[in-house]
Amino acid sequence: MIYINDLPLAINNISTPILFADDTSILITDKNIDILASKLNMAFQEINNWFMSNLLTINFLKTHSMQFITKNSKPIGSKIQYKTNELTETSHITFLGLEIDNLLSWNLHIDKVSNKLTSICFMLRAAKPYMSPSSLKTIYYSLFHSVMSYGIIFWGHSSNTQRVFVLQKRAIRLITGQGNRISCRQIFKQLEILPLKSQYIYSTLLFVSKHNHLFTTNFNTHNIQTRHSDNLHVPSSSLTVFQKGIYFSGIKIFNKLPVELKQLMGSTKHFKTAVRRYLVSHCFYTLNEFFNMD
Repeated sequence: MIYINDLPLAINNISTPILFADDTSILITDKNIDILASKLNMAFQEINNWFMSNLLTINFLKTHSMQFITKNSKPIGSKIQYKTNELTETSHITFLGLEIDNLLSWNLHIDKVSNKLTSICFMLRAAKPYMSPSSLKTIYYSLFHSVMSYGIIFWGHSSNTQRVFVLQKRAIRLITGQGNRISCRQIFKQLEILPLKSQYIYSTLLFVSKHNHLFTTNFNTHNIQTRHSDNLHVPSSSLTVFQKGIYFSGIKIFNKLPVELKQLMGSTKHFKTAVRRYLVSHCFYTLNEFFNMD
């Protein structure tokens, strides 16, 4: 189990301007329930003592704990208390612009993203009579794309992303002036804009390339030369929430790339360019389309 505490801080002297350390977090894990509870309280006591010795204080009104659980499990009742102050437990929290719930379902975040993108589509519609398609495309990248792609490596696997994809298709139809019955595949290719799932694949592959030191190949794991030796080693796990995570998904997506693209991973610049060109030309709407690609 993991608890996250958001700990805004303030100087304990009223004559001093208030300072904040936003999104400070403590992560605690243990398989034993009693030991977990003990660790939680001990960690909170220690960090609070450190704050006090540095003339800082915790804002208990904005300090919360959240317990991550699987879909079929129940949260464990554990109280975190310091003197007369007890931390409130929450099922969701905003962390660095991401709406995180204790099931890691990402439904709340997708709701928030969808609302923002709906407003941006309205802006595109209002601006369309007065701007060229190229200018609208610039607005798309500066507003729509920046919101849609933020943190996509974490929530892009969710089945609930269809709502976001519908809004993305609405946006590119507005840019090109196409009707609702026109297929968007050729529009995506024409504008060289990646569909939502293709953007998820692209962002995930860039993460793998940038952090390749975190991964190991099959050859390094088994020391046996086979046709899949250069593939990244897939760790064993039965938890769906882990399999949908960036580490596991990144391995699966990378291993499905054509050999000539895998060989470019040592050069981030060339890998990035080649992968984007590949995804633009194939215009994958779903992960199944990508994984079933021959």
